[in-house]
Amino acid sequence: MRIRLAFCSLIALVAVAPSLGATPLTTTFTFQGQLKQGGRPFDGTADFQFTLWDAAGNGNPPTGGTQVGGVQAINALPVTAGLFTVTLNGRGEFGGNAFDGSAHWLQIAVRSPAGGGAFTTLSPRQPLTATPHALFALNAASATNATTATTAASATNADRLDGLDSTAFLQSIPVPLTLSSANGTGTIRGENTSTAFTATGVYGEASASLLGYGVYGRSTGISGRGVFGEATAATGTNSGVWGESASASGRGVFGRATADTGPTYGVFGASVSTDGRGVYGSATAGTGATSGVYGESDSASGVGVQGLGHSGVKGLATNPNGYGGVFLGSGALGSGQALLVGGDSDMFGSLTVGLGGAIDATAKVNVLGGTDAAPGGGGYLVTGSTTSMNISIDNNEIMARDNGVVANLALNGLGGNVTLIQNGSGNVGIGTATPAVKLHVVGGTDTAPGSGGYVVTGSTTGPNISIDNNEIMARNNGAVATLNINASGGDVVFGGAIDIGYQRVTTSALTAGTTARCPIGKVVLGGGCSCTGLASVYESYPNETSTGWTCVCSFLGVEAFAICANVK
Repeated sequence: MRIRLAFCSLIALVAVAPSLGATPLTTTFTFQGQLKQGGRPFDGTADFQFTLWDAAGNGNPPTGGTQVGGVQAINALPVTAGLFTVTLNGRGEFGGNAFDGSAHWLQIAVRSPAGGGAFTTLSPRQPLTATPHALFALNAASATNATTATTAASATNADRLDGLDSTAFLQSIPVPLTLSSANGTGTIRGENTSTAFTATGVYGEASASLLGYGVYGRSTGISGRGVFGEATAATGTNSGVWGESASASGRGVFGRATADTGPTYGVFGASVSTDGRGVYGSATAGTGATSGVYGESDSASGVGVQGLGHSGVKGLATNPNGYGGVFLGSGALGSGQALLVGGDSDMFGSLTVGLGGAIDATAKVNVLGGTDAAPGGGGYLVTGSTTSMNISIDNNEIMARDNGVVANLALNGLGGNVTLIQNGSGNVGIGTATPAVKLHVVGGTDTAPGSGGYVVTGSTTGPNISIDNNEIMARNNGAVATLNINASGGDVVFGGAIDIGYQRVTTSALTAGTTARCPIGKVVLGGGCSCTGLASVYESYPNETSTGWTCVCSFLGVEAFAICANVK
């Protein structure tokens, strides 16, 4: 939408001290304006941003000049017949000393509908003019004899200061100094507009050698903050709360939650920036038991340190032998639960879990101090819930478990290669802890058509080969099957004797000829003949189908034998 500022009026500019006994004015002022859209007064709601400048500027939107103070945003402001009224600088958004007598201009940016879209900066900037109250001096360089001096660099004799009787002011500061207020924005506020690196809004220092507090905050509210820090810049590496310790065993920030119950937090940090840190701690000392961030909670459900944000908790170790984060359980030597990670977690560098023993500095994860994996518990690393499917890894075993019972261990169960002994050295044992060859299988059963074997290839409900400690059997769904060896070609070399189902079959007859026939499924490899009496062998040959051996004698009485085997 195209919006322009039709007119504006300044109701009250600044506060000055009127007559003695009157309520002093503040630096708050009222601004009225009119918005038009397409030449007609606008009706609806809009979001406004007001800024104060020391020059009128040029162009559309205006440029030039220096902004005075911050930005005052007023959202969802009703606009009726184009008219709107706002009260500005009520909380010193433009600075407590913004109005020092110099000329100022008000710049306005607006967007509608409220709550979305980009702001449009209106042109020109609106000049702020003085009001009748400015006949009094709000800020006087010198007031030798002033009945009322709201803000005076020098006031030698003043009956009232800032509208208050002079007896309301202390001649000396009591220790401790106690201030009480029902103000919802704070009893004490420190503001430093300097751009210097060491500028401090509130600075506290304690010189006690033990348990001194530079700044101590306490809140009795159920959702209160003992100390609250806020960094409002949307960019940069600013810090809501910054803690620094020069001691070799000090803590930059130390938080402790002493409640016995409830989800308490020793230190709680939250960041909404896209590159923010909920809690960030850095210990730069090269030696000593320093802690970038240290949190402690005595509650059974408490959290020593919890961070919420892009980096919930981030630790940085500047010592090459140090740790970005150290987590210890509550038991002896940290035997309790030291670290609980919920959701996704990215780790850079290396991680060491547990105490005792040497670590491999080149490894990404080192786990020490675990116990032997067993069905009911133990292990160095456990993935999954111990009351259901899980895998436990100790220093020499990987065990699949299911609620305290051993379970099947699947390696690439959905596909993909599994490589064992990739460099060619070492042996793999199944059923033995001392494998003697590359793959050593122990503990199977004798191969049978329906079951058994040490190694089975293929489905037991279809074609498969079963191997035991002295037999290779081809099977098909519980029945023996043909075993093919290099069926598609290539030589088969056997060393030693081979039993291929050899069988000798003998047949005799009182005729001159007969045939010794092999059992069904076998073929004849050879044979021989013998004749009775003085008869001689007339013919000796395998029959036409190679399933037997035929003999013919020169006289009656013949015996034939065939050598049969399972050979195709």
